[in-house]
Amino acid sequence: MCILQEMRPYQWTKNILVYAALLFGGSLFVEGKLLLVTMAFCSFCLAGSGVYFFNDIVDAENDRYNPKKCNRPIASGKISIIQAYIWSILLWLVGGLLAYMVNVGCFCHILTYVIINICYTLRLKHVVIIDVMIIASGFVLRAVMGAIAIGMEMTMWFLLCVTFLSLFLALGKRRHELAALADNEITRGRKVLRFYSIDLIDQLMAIAATALILLLRNCRLCWQSTRHCCRKARMWLLSSVRVRCPMRRKWSIRTTIRCCVRKSSSISWLCPRKPQSSRQQAKPAANSLRREKQMGRVISMIS
Repeated sequence: MCILQEMRPYQWTKNILVYAALLFGGSLFVEGKLLLVTMAFCSFCLAGSGVYFFNDIVDAENDRYNPKKCNRPIASGKISIIQAYIWSILLWLVGGLLAYMVNVGCFCHILTYVIINICYTLRLKHVVIIDVMIIASGFVLRAVMGAIAIGMEMTMWFLLCVTFLSLFLALGKRRHELAALADNEITRGRKVLRFYSIDLIDQLMAIAATALILLLRNCRLCWQSTRHCCRKARMWLLSSVRVRCPMRRKWSIRTTIRCCVRKSSSISWLCPRKPQSSRQQAKPAANSLRREKQMGRVISMIS
């Protein structure tokens, strides 16, 4: 029971980000893709649990001063240091083997994730801003690993959105830790928290959130623009008909008839227009009906 508690299964929900590429890439119902991503998800869960073991070994002394972390199995002495090392290495090996069964790229990502977290635990967690960036890199690696598992090419929009969202979550984690600890507990616990303040973290979170919103907005505008262009192209194709050329007595190449064509002097004989009165201009419904009749006349002449 202590081993399962130290593995922290409730933290595995962060690894759901591995499925992001499968969902947004449209490969959710492709045969075999879901199994590969699930294997990548399990390998990340095991590797992450191994990182938790190693982190608690190094931070066992500091965790005793934290009101929430003091009850962890390693900090409370329920699991010895030797047992924790064995479980950490075992989880890393099983997670790496499972990632290697997916492909070599996933194995490299798991190895990178483990090395980064070892460096973070030993030294980099005491460096301001760098510690937050390393926490955010873990989320980015999860998203990238999901794409590599199914062999999908990622867009720059996807990577940037995941990066700024990860920074926002990492800064929120630091803010929660800073707000939960008192001044004397900060001195005894995480020393890097002494260089942070609530105002600084709020400003950084605002920057990350603003960048994320702008990226999502630009992505939405690009999607709407692409959709509008596709709609216009479809209307152009539907309005393309074969008409009789007035200069020849045979069918010409496919020509596009648009609404503005009726104003052209070259084919004004197709749909003669009468001057509209002020009363007709005040009734757009009557004008639209009249235009439909004129278009019907054009189609009847063509056929």
